[in-house]
Order: sequence, then structure tokens, then C-alpha cells
Amino acid sequence: MRSRRVRAQLKATPADVVAMVHAETSTGVVNPMRELAAIAREHGALTIVDAVTSLGGMPIDVGAWGIDAAYPAPRSASAGRPVSRRWCSGGARSSSA
Repeated sequence: MRSRRVRAQLKATPADVVAMVHAETSTGVVNPMRELAAIAREHGALTIVDAVTSLGGMPIDVGAWGIDAAYPAPRSASAGRPVSRRWCSGGARSSSA
């Protein structure tokens, strides 16, 4: 259902960037990142993923899933030493403005 909504929204209102949350802690929803990134790519949009609660706690493969950039937060799923990094796929595309 989320995939259909994202596809319909991008068709109705084109975007250069699609930003989304990988794992939402208050609802327990884990979004299908590979599928959503593919939909964004079909519409020429870059994908940025908020991996604040998921990185280090569940699988996330930025390159294989076609995510352009992902970011964590200190001491979330990593539950320990602070993390201040961003991951970008090697195939990041530029967006024309």
C-alpha cells in the first residue's frame, strides 16, 4: 500500500528528492526501502533515508537497495559509542534544478 501511495504522489507531484524513515519507532513500521527507492528512481528522484533507529539494529544495504544517502544518529540502534557518519551509494545521481 505504501508503495502505491508513493508512486501515485510522485506521478501527481514530481520531486527531486524523496526522504523517508527506514524504521519508525512509535508505530513499529519498517518501510520497504529497496522498493521505495526503486519507485523514487523511476521518477528521477534521489532517495535519502533516515536510519536513526535502524542502522546497527537491522539490515540496511545502501548500495544494493539503491539508496542515494542514509544517515544515523548517535547512540540509537548502535546503543553505545556515538556515530556521526553519512553513507552514500557509489551510484548517486545528480538532480537537475
